[in-house]
Amino acid sequence: MDAEKIEKALIDLGLQRYEAEVYRVLVELGEATVREIATNCTVPREKIYFILKNLEKAGIVRLVEKQPKRYVAMPPEEVFKSALAAQKKKYENAVVVVNYLQRLYEEGSRNIDKRELKFWELGRDTMDRLARLIEGCGRSLLIAAAPDHVKKFAEHPIYDRLKRLAKKEVEITVYTWLNRDNVRHVGRLTNVARVFVASGPAWGASLILSDEDKGMLLFSDYASIYFINRRMVEFYGGVVEGLRARAVEFEELDKLLSIEDADVSRLALDANGLHTLYDRWLGNLLDNRQGFSGELARELYDSLDRIIPISSMSIGSVLNLVSFFAYALGDGIKVSFSESDNTLVLEVPWSPEVEEMIKSGATTPPSPWIHILLEHLRRRGYKEQTTTIVHYKANGLIHFIKHFTKQ
Repeated sequence: MDAEKIEKALIDLGLQRYEAEVYRVLVELGEATVREIATNCTVPREKIYFILKNLEKAGIVRLVEKQPKRYVAMPPEEVFKSALAAQKKKYENAVVVVNYLQRLYEEGSRNIDKRELKFWELGRDTMDRLARLIEGCGRSLLIAAAPDHVKKFAEHPIYDRLKRLAKKEVEITVYTWLNRDNVRHVGRLTNVARVFVASGPAWGASLILSDEDKGMLLFSDYASIYFINRRMVEFYGGVVEGLRARAVEFEELDKLLSIEDADVSRLALDANGLHTLYDRWLGNLLDNRQGFSGELARELYDSLDRIIPISSMSIGSVLNLVSFFAYALGDGIKVSFSESDNTLVLEVPWSPEVEEMIKSGATTPPSPWIHILLEHLRRRGYKEQTTTIVHYKANGLIHFIKHFTKQ
């Protein structure tokens, strides 16, 4: 089972985040010292002593040896028996309340205009309905626009509605895919919204979600489905959330438009286009050098900075840009950084080459994009302290977990 899922469940049962991770690791190891626990988790070693002391007081772990200190986890069924009973009681009470409210709803449903879901076929009034949906938005508007629909959103009358929303400070977010025909229209939408360019297969339909309770599906022939249903909005919102991990903000990607012989639409569409930038940038730098030294990382960073001004970008923007390029170029690396605890997690698919690299002492995945990110963090005052490497064999993944201090 996924470690993140286990720890989230333990948090729901009353543990703190670090406590949940330490307990999970101790259950997996069976019996361990503080050093062994620290090697297998992301919790800073100096905090583990305090966490184990608290867990011991709570009867969740037990000290079995003093020199050196060794701990075992108490049985989960015993530890969480009371918490599970309390959760079950809460669930049963919630079911009673929901059933009671449902009876009230059904008794009064004769006086309710049920507009849970409506269909408009063949697009007879699709654009009018879309305009009214946008006009009625008061807090947030989320659009996932199919490439062929982007022009509709960037022109009258829909663009005019979006512009009025932006003046009212309504939060507008657009996700889309670039092609050779819509770059200009995508750029225009940045005047009224935050626009993100997604990678991967483009959608054939557009999705519009307004104020978390209503929305619209717009198909290629401009037929549409309009709905007022919070659950559907939550469901589709989760679908759009999946785009976020594979998207880069257009204003950052737009800086590539000035690159000679590099078409931004090709860069966003496929890895072959990205190699135009990749080859131009790295070709004269790597020469015959082996590995990545600090000096080479600085050279890589400065070279890329002359093409894309990454030195002026925020950590979040560079993180998105690096994630986008690393993924699109086939490295398969997922990147996340927490500024709250100064932790960088690099998720890499397992391979014999990566395993051999780790055995030889490497602590960073073999990707120049990751070294660019590390150099950016260094220049922002982050100093790397430790690296923990965790192999999740069941998922075929390796995590490089890097801890930093902020200077």
